[in-house]
Amino acid sequence: MKYVLEKASMKQCDACTITQFKVPGLVLMERAALSVCEEIQKRFQQGTVLIVCGTGNNGGDGFALGRMLEEKGFLVEFLLLGNEKKLTEETKAQMEILKAYGNKIGTKLPEREYTMIIDAIFGIGLSREVTGSYLDMIQRLNEKTGYKIALDIPSGICADTGKMLGCGFRADLTVTFGYLKIGLLLYPGAEYAGEVLCRDIGIRQAAFGKELPKAFTYEKEDLKRIPKRSSTGNKGSFGKLSVFAGSSKVSGALLLSVLSAYRAGCGYVRAFTEEDNRELLAREVKEAVIATYQEKDTALTDKELTELKDTYEFASEVVLGPGMGLGPLADEIVSYVLQQDKKPVIVDADALTIISRNEKMQEYLCFSAKSRKFPIIFTPHPGEFARLLSKDVKEVKENLFQEGLSYAKRMGIILVCKEARTLVMDGNTGRVYINCSGNEGMATAGSGDVLTGILAGMLGSKMEPYEAVCMGVFLHGLCGDRAKERNGSAYLMASDIIKELPCFLE
Repeated sequence: MKYVLEKASMKQCDACTITQFKVPGLVLMERAALSVCEEIQKRFQQGTVLIVCGTGNNGGDGFALGRMLEEKGFLVEFLLLGNEKKLTEETKAQMEILKAYGNKIGTKLPEREYTMIIDAIFGIGLSREVTGSYLDMIQRLNEKTGYKIALDIPSGICADTGKMLGCGFRADLTVTFGYLKIGLLLYPGAEYAGEVLCRDIGIRQAAFGKELPKAFTYEKEDLKRIPKRSSTGNKGSFGKLSVFAGSSKVSGALLLSVLSAYRAGCGYVRAFTEEDNRELLAREVKEAVIATYQEKDTALTDKELTELKDTYEFASEVVLGPGMGLGPLADEIVSYVLQQDKKPVIVDADALTIISRNEKMQEYLCFSAKSRKFPIIFTPHPGEFARLLSKDVKEVKENLFQEGLSYAKRMGIILVCKEARTLVMDGNTGRVYINCSGNEGMATAGSGDVLTGILAGMLGSKMEPYEAVCMGVFLHGLCGDRAKERNGSAYLMASDIIKELPCFLE
């Protein structure tokens, strides 16, 4: 697990390291520059380098890096962007060192091309739109050829949101210092950052003080968090899942959810679905237990209502919504399940749309947020989330981090905001998982239904619910990445994701 910081937290860590732990700022700067120098030497033996520096400490990192590259035989040119009188103390010291060695520092961008162009203009502190000579410089740097490297974060990218503030430096490589920043993982920042490497410069976890960062991401080694199956367990030991899904017109979502839940480790899966789905599900997933109802414009019959209740009571966790439609029976099923509060519920697809249309249901969920005993997990894509918020999709996507965390806290839920970088937000603790697995090939019909089944499998493993959801999202992306390696992104289908689960689960 890696922590992911906002700029305020990173600045606090810097300041604490300097003041409380007595590590001079220049030492941190030297270590940052050295870490980048080492990465460059892995890629290049020699070459011409242009380093464009701002007046803040990011510029000081750039000056120090250039000095080190010169020592390794690179031909380095320096460019200062901004008023020399506004240099920070550490950056001024780095410039004076360069001048003592006879280096000249220019103020105008040369027309020639370079092997490498290094962006050390703003760093993580930028909070305003890039304008004027800064805007012009970044745009001109983007037009040049050569391998482009950003120090800490590409200039013009907001460290907290990944938004582009007027314009952004397009890096092939970003070397960030101490800890990852949120803006490096969220789009469009992730696109502008290119390959991201995080390097230790001597800032220890003790610099966080008593409160650890709320945001984090997983790496492959975190798969060991998934509990191993007990050799003495039975089918009930690994999760008894009830899936309320499918309609007379849509059966694939039900099938994918049930199959992926089994493949993700569920010991027993029971479905409550429209009668037309019985034959397909029984044929394709022989292990599934099936209860059905007849689709109609009236309420469930007494017999069907008994089946509904029995299916719910059977479960240790519940899936609600995939392909179930938007008719009156779907409304009845969703309302019943959400009012029980006897087990975790994963709410997906049509169930989310039903909730977005039902003001009383939303009020109930909000009212019961603090007293709820079992977690509710919402898994919306941007369109579904926009409907829940009654906002425009574009507006929601641009502010997904803030909107998502606010909504999760208000409703007291675990919120899985599905996007190119899926976010998992815990409304009770404020924790945010930023998922970095997955790829564009997973933008295909049924991928979300597979995710829902995998989440159920992780809940059945008896992990802590929020961690189970985060792990499910991570695992889903890893399977998608492996499927892309085998088939290519254009060829990838949702069922291919399921096939890769054995590669990551024992």
